[in-house]
Amino acid sequence: MADKHELSLEDRMFILSKTYNAIATYFAHWNNVSGLDLDEAYKSYLPRVISTEDRFDFGLLMMEFIAILRDGHSLGEDFVMPLRTMAGRRS
Repeated sequence: MADKHELSLEDRMFILSKTYNAIATYFAHWNNVSGLDLDEAYKSYLPRVISTEDRFDFGLLMMEFIAILRDGHSLGEDFVMPLRTMAGRRS
């Protein structure tokens, strides 16, 4: 059984790609981020996702990616391992 604290590189890339696609398809508040080039942002996050070392770091990175939308209604949370439960894991 896989450790719930780990995500494979394939899983991390899939999650980032699906998030990017959902934003491109459904996000409605582009006027709040008129200077944002979503394609460039996505491409800049690819190497960062590859270099994440654990699920905690990946979760933080995904929250950062979603935060570029500057929209309080857009958020991401890891429902398998919420970041608030991982906080004690950091040393």
